[in-house]
Amino acid sequence: MKFLSIIRKSLKEQYRSFWLFILTVSSAPFFVLVYYLIVESYEQKYRIDIVNNDIPAQLSSETGYGKQFVTHLLQSDTMTSFQIRKTETRAEGLERIKSRKTDVLVILPDSFSIRISGIRSGYFSDPLAIEFIGDITSMKYMIGAVWIYSSMSDYVAMETGTYNPLILNETPIGISGNRTDFELSIPGLLIFSIIMLMLSASSAMVYESENKTLRRLKISRMSTTEILGGISVIQLLVGIIAVALTLMIALFLGFRYEGSLILVFLISALTSLSIIAFCLIIAAFSKTVTQVLVVGNFPLFIFMFFSGAMFPIQAKPWFSVAGYEISVISLLSPSHAVSALSKVLFMQEGLTAIIPEIASLIFLSLIYGITGGWLYYRRHLRVE
Repeated sequence: MKFLSIIRKSLKEQYRSFWLFILTVSSAPFFVLVYYLIVESYEQKYRIDIVNNDIPAQLSSETGYGKQFVTHLLQSDTMTSFQIRKTETRAEGLERIKSRKTDVLVILPDSFSIRISGIRSGYFSDPLAIEFIGDITSMKYMIGAVWIYSSMSDYVAMETGTYNPLILNETPIGISGNRTDFELSIPGLLIFSIIMLMLSASSAMVYESENKTLRRLKISRMSTTEILGGISVIQLLVGIIAVALTLMIALFLGFRYEGSLILVFLISALTSLSIIAFCLIIAAFSKTVTQVLVVGNFPLFIFMFFSGAMFPIQAKPWFSVAGYEISVISLLSPSHAVSALSKVLFMQEGLTAIIPEIASLIFLSLIYGITGGWLYYRRHLRVE
């Protein structure tokens, strides 16, 4: 009987720790579902843009080895994993590389046909130089570049009857050619330091309710905006300090960058505001700080692992706005922040290049804030 009494007591205690029970039994099944959805929606594709500057191709739609090579690629049987796109200009291709719409940019020179003809006739003996542009530390660039180089070598060798007829000239984007694995991780880790605000800001909001501070503040006729705004200012400062400390440690350990620190902290501030706004939703579903530490783990895991902060992740685009692709990952504000920081720190881009990311951060902050503010008011402020 005593044994049964302990079982009943433990069952009641477990019921009191309801959220902890939910977290324990649902975490692994939840991530199985999330991984399944992401894998199902994401196909491994290697995107290759080709700028055909071949002069014969420009003079006539019927002649030119450049045009024939592109046609040969599009008719290849190995195209299932590779997407070939004809791009008009080098500038357009560079823009697509920087915005991550393509993985490899191939520039066919204006002398492509002339050189091949010269090699065939024995007039030229040196190999044909082809320029490849991209983030040369990216695995997708490496795989795409190897495939397109192999395809082009086979084609030119077939046309000229010579062995190894190509020279590959790689042009890295920004400072991508000199980045170490450690440096590649820094933009994500900077955003990770902001994601950790999720527990801090949520706890600060719930603490005011748990300790009846909100009741006293409302008696003083302080508005909801003033209450939440005051809390948010302190949490914003915490986020900026976290980013500054993380960046200082990274610099001390050898991190190199060539972008604007002003833009880095602008992105960090906007990301901090979006996380704080999302914390209103967490606080609305938590009555105590202890519950925050349990309930907050769900979104913390999602923002940490599925936003690109810890490792690169992609999903199939739903649609695009002004050329900026939107997918399920885009619902997480840190995904835009990681993209923006990579452009600033590694591609040496300015404010204009990260306007889509900044607009997305502001938009998501408003959505999070309006939703969270309404829920927080109904749960904690209306009843006070």
